[in-house]
Amino acid sequence: LNRLENTFMPTTAAFGLSERFNYTNSVAATCFALFFMYGVLQCLVTLTTKRAKPQIDHGKADPFRDPQKGQNWNWDMAMAFKVLNEDAHKLMTGKKNEFRRNNTLRKVLDKLRLGGLETKCFYSRDRDLVFVKIRATRDRLCKEADRINLKVRLDELEIQKRMAEGSKKADGSWHWFPRLYGDDIMASLEDDDWCAVNYKRGLSMKDRTEKVLLRKDDDKSKLLPEEEKEIIGMITPIQDVLQLSLTPFYKNLYGEYSTDEDKQPLYLKQWRTSAPFRGVDRIKLIISIIECRESEGGCQFEYAKALSKEQECLEGFFPLHDEDELLGCINNVIDVYTMPWNINCDALKDYFGEKIGLYYRWAAHYTTFLAVASGAGFITFLTTTGFFDLTNTVCYTPDNPDNGYFGAKVDGWFVPYFCVFMSFWSVFYLES
Repeated sequence: LNRLENTFMPTTAAFGLSERFNYTNSVAATCFALFFMYGVLQCLVTLTTKRAKPQIDHGKADPFRDPQKGQNWNWDMAMAFKVLNEDAHKLMTGKKNEFRRNNTLRKVLDKLRLGGLETKCFYSRDRDLVFVKIRATRDRLCKEADRINLKVRLDELEIQKRMAEGSKKADGSWHWFPRLYGDDIMASLEDDDWCAVNYKRGLSMKDRTEKVLLRKDDDKSKLLPEEEKEIIGMITPIQDVLQLSLTPFYKNLYGEYSTDEDKQPLYLKQWRTSAPFRGVDRIKLIISIIECRESEGGCQFEYAKALSKEQECLEGFFPLHDEDELLGCINNVIDVYTMPWNINCDALKDYFGEKIGLYYRWAAHYTTFLAVASGAGFITFLTTTGFFDLTNTVCYTPDNPDNGYFGAKVDGWFVPYFCVFMSFWSVFYLES
């Protein structure tokens, strides 16, 4: 029994000490384990970074990829079909196998071609599967986005520009007045005489609304004094009078896509593709084209039914990674030195989708708050172990069997304060 105690219990006899447990050995072992784990993590990050480098094609350039046309992407989706022999085709008889006969590899390729999609086929390593890579041109994506009214992000600078210019009809009359101050209005506001006539503001301190009168500016009106010019409207700038939001109204706006030439500058262009569609948007649009009816220009392919065990027409249907986009997206995630609050969750959202982006946003927020809680917990741990002689804790010995392996666990004076701190921490975490 004494031999087992000396082997499995960190008693004073097991460490060769007569009175007190040597906490220095324990801390040294813990530090060694942390450094070892850090080294292993660095090795994994190095291997991941090497595997995530973009694949450089040394062959002939793909004419499909043209940044000047806003079409700089590769294949987005892939399908996998099982290679069937002649006997398998002969068994596709009867009404039960009608769906399989209408959705063979050749017929699915015809449907994808009629839907305006480009395909490329190749065998698997064992030549038992045929993979079909799928992509769409920018014009085809724009047409489908207009059909389903896909919401894309709007350009902040273009929104401010158009809000400051307003909209005029063909005859020169206003369709709607400006809702922001343009450069000409800002220059006029420097003139005190002009402001006294045209600038109006709320009468009370709480009323922060303001407006600017618009007057005729033709050749005849220019000869008149400012106060005698005819008023044709007013500019009422959009303001957060109650200060309910920290974000300006023109940021993070999304609008339905349209193929109208006048609306194209409104859409935010992705820095790499020069197109308004993100990688996840292209995947959504391609799936929409595949599901769309032939009468509306789609493929009308029921891939969900083809993937079912009853039909087994399709072995797999999945999106493909774009190595060039992926590397820039996850570079700061796999970097050990990037703090959680510095992770670009918007890039993750644009590549993997909104659900995964929202998860990473929460994980970064949660990890940031855990860093604060871990600091308080580490201090509490030291006070309960007696490392700084802050408590009269005694290590486990056969003479003192009521204590824990490394001293008393919850008898430190700092534990109640830590509990109060964690209650406030949880409230701030949830409310933030």
